[in-house]
Formats: sequence, C-alpha cells, structure tokens
Amino acid sequence: MAKEQLVTADQVQQHSEAENCWVMIDGRCGTWPNSRLSTRAALPTIDWAANGCTEVILKHAGTAAYNEVHPPSLLNDHLTPSKRTGKLDTSTLPPSWPQQHQQQSLPAPSPSSPAAASTKPPLETLISSHDFEAVAARTLSKKTWAFFSSAATDLVTVKANRAVFDRAWWQPRVLRSVRDVNTRTRILGCESAVPFFCAPAAMARLAHPEGERAIAAACGRKGVIQCSPAATAAAAAAAAEAASQ
Repeated sequence: MAKEQLVTADQVQQHSEAENCWVMIDGRCGTWPNSRLSTRAALPTIDWAANGCTEVILKHAGTAAYNEVHPPSLLNDHLTPSKRTGKLDTSTLPPSWPQQHQQQSLPAPSPSSPAAASTKPPLETLISSHDFEAVAARTLSKKTWAFFSSAATDLVTVKANRAVFDRAWWQPRVLRSVRDVNTRTRILGCESAVPFFCAPAAMARLAHPEGERAIAAACGRKGVIQCSPAATAAAAAAAAEAASQ
C-alpha cells in the first residue's frame, strides 16, 4: 500500500475557493468539485448541492470544521482516489487552527475552577431525563446545545408533545412482587425490550465522536429499537453494523 501523502496546514488553507476547494474530515483532505452540478457526481448519496449547502462547504473550505458532523470514512467512501488529497501534517498546525486538531493535554479542573461547572458527573448519579438535560445544557458547546434543545419554528408541536406526555400518569400499585418483571413489547410490529424507542435525533457526533454508531451499539446491546435520522453523521450501514456487534 502506498504511503499516504502529507499536506501542511498552509496548503489546506490555500484551497478555499470554488475552483480549488479542499475539505477536511478526520485529518484527511479531499478535493471538492468546482461546480455545483458536479457535487452530485462526487457524492451521489449526499445531495448537498440540491439542499443549498454549497455555500456552507465553501465557507468552511480549507478548515477542519466538518469533524463534528461527518463520519471519518466520508471522503474514502464517496471520493475517488484522485480526489483524496492526503493526510494533514499536524506538526504544521498554527495556534489559530481549529481546536479539534490541537493535541494538547489539559489538566483536570479543580472543584473551585470555572471549568468544573462543565465537568460531567458520574453516569450513575443521573436519574431522569431531566438530569441528563441539565448536564447537557452546561457541558455541551453553545452551538451543540442550541441544536439539541431547539425545535421547529415557533415550537408549537414540541410544546404540544410535552403537554400530551404530561397527561400520561403511572398508576401506583403497592405491595406487588417485582421479582419477575417483563418489559418486552412490540412497537409497529417490531420486538423491543422496553416500551419505548430511541427517537431520530440528528447530528449525534456534535456531542460524541462516535455519534450515531455509539447510540446504535447501545440500543443493539439492550434490545432497544433505534429510529435512524435522515441527517446522520454515520452511514446507515455503519450504524447497523455497530448495532449488531
């Protein structure tokens, strides 16, 4: 196998025009087509140009802005070898380069430091979904939290969903044996270990590098149905493979 060519940070930053555009994912560069119509030919399964995303691609060309929303395999899976430019030489990174390529080790925050507020507590201390929401609000980046906590337009639907959910009460039953409990059920004809499923929340890689793959793996181990989002950072095949492991 031929050794992968190294490219410098300066070379990457020089290729940010429509006629000469490089994009970078997971430390690897790829040459983007120089016309909006040819975008479909380069990435036939991802119709970004048709969705008005060409401007976004050009805005972030020559940077590492795509790492948190796209899988590492994207360039290899969808660009021909002639379009794969090479691997980033991290020794050439300037201080101004995006943080995801800075290999710095930061000391653990002390309880009195400002960074301690963004430290995640032990998982076993989180009891309800409200606990997870409170931790996410203070530990995720502002952009990520804005995406995960928002809803469409004026929030009418999400407010209605919450109102309907609040009307479902548990019927308390005391002094019942819970030695043998079976939570299994069927949802839309599919077997499920629990009477709920994992909703299609997109862009999971904003919160964790494994993104939808990690969610699929956890759901697969526990027998929980996962509804995969259309705007996913992991290919459906990769998520399905993770779920079966």
